[in-house]
Order: sequence, then structure tokens, then C-alpha cells
Amino acid sequence: MTVAPADADGRYQIYFGERRWRACRHLGIKVDAIVSDQTDAAQVRIDQFIENDQREQLSTRDTVAFVQRQLAAGMTITDLARATGRDQARLSRFRALIDAPDFIAARLDDIPVRGAAALVKAAGRDQAATKAFVEGAPIGTIGVAECERFARELSGPSRPPAPDVALTPAPEPSPKTAKVEGEGQHQCPTHRPFAIQTCCR
Repeated sequence: MTVAPADADGRYQIYFGERRWRACRHLGIKVDAIVSDQTDAAQVRIDQFIENDQREQLSTRDTVAFVQRQLAAGMTITDLARATGRDQARLSRFRALIDAPDFIAARLDDIPVRGAAALVKAAGRDQAATKAFVEGAPIGTIGVAECERFARELSGPSRPPAPDVALTPAPEPSPKTAKVEGEGQHQCPTHRPFAIQTCCR
């Protein structure tokens, strides 16, 4: 394990290997320790995150909590990606889950990170519909594809309601265009025969 001086009384603080130390104490086995001179507490936390995540992939909840603490300490997602060697886009998804509604946060160990991030965006548009979607799905049945499809459908353009159109009766035929019997011509008293549509009346 790795330790560092904790105070002037000669005590040490465990940086890495606390679980190994506890196991060795339980078994009565001595454990070797490396004394580190690292004094940057922020860097220690990052190193602890990297080690824990590499040894046993951290849960979504633990990673979200880590990202939240680092952002509160003044780091950016870009800084955090560089310091941890993690993908920036994935860290951004964890950041999105910091403010996840309770009904999504309660299922972070069940819903994939990418899917949960899509649901957070969907909840921003329609929280009631998103809550119904999440709570209506049994444990273990929500995958990334389902979450992203739901988010797309929710963000799709809605059809506007059809306008109320007042129907008006057709106008009565004009006398100039009315069909007449015979050859369809009109005798004007002073002119030669005209078609009824072009009569000089």
C-alpha cells in the first residue's frame, strides 16, 4: 500500500491500498508500505480514482460523485479528462447526471450512462412523460437504444392542431355567367350577337 505522513506525530495516512491493509490486519499478516511524498490532496484524489477504477470499475454513482467533487473544486471536464486519461465525452455524460431527477438517479445502476444522459435531456423537455417511461420499464430492460429512441421521439416536431375553417356556401351564379338555353349567345339591341360572358350590358 501507499501512505504519506499525516502529521508531526509520526502517523501516516493511507493513499492507496486501504482494503488490502484491512484484509491483512484481519488475517494477521504484515503489509509493506511505500511512503509517498505527494502532498497535493487534489492529485491524490485523482490517483485514487484512477486506481480504484482500473482495479474494479467504479459504479455510475461513485463516478458521478467524483466528477461532481472535482468540478466543485474548480476543475473543468477538459482538465479532468487530461488528468485521469478518461474520454471527455463520457465524463460529460457523468456531469449531466449530477442534476438527474430522482426517478433517473434511483436507477443509475440499472440504466447505462449514455442512456441515462439521454433521459436527463428528455426530462428537461417533458419530465412527466420521461418519468412514466422510466417507471414503466422493469429493471434490466432499459438499454441505450431505447433511451435514445425515446428522447428522439420526445424532441420530434409536434403536429400543430388543424385550424378551424368556417365553411361558406358557394356564391350564387352571376347572371353574366349563367348558362342559357339555345346557342349560348345574347342579342344586344345595338350590337351584333355576343357570347353571354362578354355582353356589353
